[in-house]
Amino acid sequence: MLYCICTERRGACEEGAGGGFDRGMKRPSILLVEDNAVLRERLRALLSVDGYEIKTVGKGEEALALINKEHCAVCLIDSKLPDMTGVELLQGLNELDPPTHSILITPFAAREIELAALKAGAYAYIEQPIHEEELRAVINRAVEVYQLQVERERMEEALRVSEANYRALEESMRSVLESLPEAITITDLNATIVDCTKATVRMHGYADKEELIGKTALQLIAPRDHQRAVANLEKSLTQGFVRDVEYTFLTKGGEEFHAELSASLKKDSNGKPIGFVAITKDITGRKRAEEELKRQMNELERANRDLEDFTSTVSHDLKVPLRSLQAFSTLLMDDYAELLNETGRGYLRRVKEATERMEALIEDLLTLSRVGRKFTEVETVDLGELVEEVKSDLSSRIRERGGEVVVAGKLPTLATQRVWMKELFMNLIDNGLKFNRSEKPRVAVSSEEREGDYLFTVKDNGIGIDERYHAHLFRLFERAHLPSEYEGTGAGLAICKKIVNELGGSIWVESRSGEGSTFYFTLPRN
Repeated sequence: MLYCICTERRGACEEGAGGGFDRGMKRPSILLVEDNAVLRERLRALLSVDGYEIKTVGKGEEALALINKEHCAVCLIDSKLPDMTGVELLQGLNELDPPTHSILITPFAAREIELAALKAGAYAYIEQPIHEEELRAVINRAVEVYQLQVERERMEEALRVSEANYRALEESMRSVLESLPEAITITDLNATIVDCTKATVRMHGYADKEELIGKTALQLIAPRDHQRAVANLEKSLTQGFVRDVEYTFLTKGGEEFHAELSASLKKDSNGKPIGFVAITKDITGRKRAEEELKRQMNELERANRDLEDFTSTVSHDLKVPLRSLQAFSTLLMDDYAELLNETGRGYLRRVKEATERMEALIEDLLTLSRVGRKFTEVETVDLGELVEEVKSDLSSRIRERGGEVVVAGKLPTLATQRVWMKELFMNLIDNGLKFNRSEKPRVAVSSEEREGDYLFTVKDNGIGIDERYHAHLFRLFERAHLPSEYEGTGAGLAICKKIVNELGGSIWVESRSGEGSTFYFTLPRN
């Protein structure tokens, strides 16, 4: 007869059932092979008490066919079956190679059969007559051994899967690291290189990483930076990392290049330091760009100084003859006016007015040339106080015209260039008073805080501007009126536009002839 424990999924055994199997595992099934129906039923009843599921067959071939479909663990074999002996069945089981633990029931003192059974791979044998407790004990031990084997195989398979997943993850991470442009180098605590990526090999001009492994990281750094590198190595050991440290590195051929290094302390599973992981980024291009930018800035500063010297010289040289013309025309008007007729006196007045306009024009050109070059210091400016200064500077014109300048609401405080902000408000407010035929000229200044900027408004009740002139209004020397109608050079709005552009904003106008003008300009909040 044959008993076999199978691995098919079954329901849990009832609470309190006997048996030696693990209740948390699958319920074992016992296959009983016995051609004697009466004995078969007695054994079924006996083994069912321990919670096993019993299956029965009467022949060896039937047992082999069932075991071939179901992975059986323990076989209890009668020494004689209708179609084969118990030893022959054991040999058949070995050919199938299931995880089977076989127990052979032999005649009393049948030593040859018992030895043959053990040689054929039997787990144990039981001599007749069978004692129930002995049979149950042997079956339970076989079940326990089988379950231990199944659990070990399960754990081994889980370990194989885990190792495969780890290798796949390691290969994936390696692939990601190898794709990075930054060089990654791993060292021990003595800074000896134990591994690196291809980027490290390329960066230092080596053929492969085997050339680098075993070298110290200091061999890749220029000697003049060694002391600093050692200090940062100690710092990494104590605080766990260093970030973005610049060094001069070396290639295999001894060529120098600039790079930034960040390093972190590497620890084992117990938290013990075992080495360092360093990431190096080649910044040669950036350093060259910084040097080029520095050179260009120096050139620009020199050019600005030369331009300032030139404009100041030209301004001075142009003003000297103008002042002579002004002085002599004034002398002629004062001392010789009675010798001239009205036409001659008119000519002298035109000469004097022309020289005054020329002097104003030179000053405006000088101011325009300085926007963005001079007085660029950024400071915190209360624009409300600044507009009050502008009102004070324009107080004579305001009184003369009987006008007013009002601020609607509170103007913001900005980090900006004070000189040019004052020039901007001065020009816009002065224009609102100058180009105005109202009995009471009025200019209103206001602001609005928006998501990314401030919107400023300077609105007047003046003569307005025909829409035909809007597109050209901010060009140098563009005027919507004749010089004889209104004083000025036509450079004021060009200066305003350049100031706003330099400060990162924009400026425009909304106006119609006879309906006043509203100038808008924006400034970034940051």
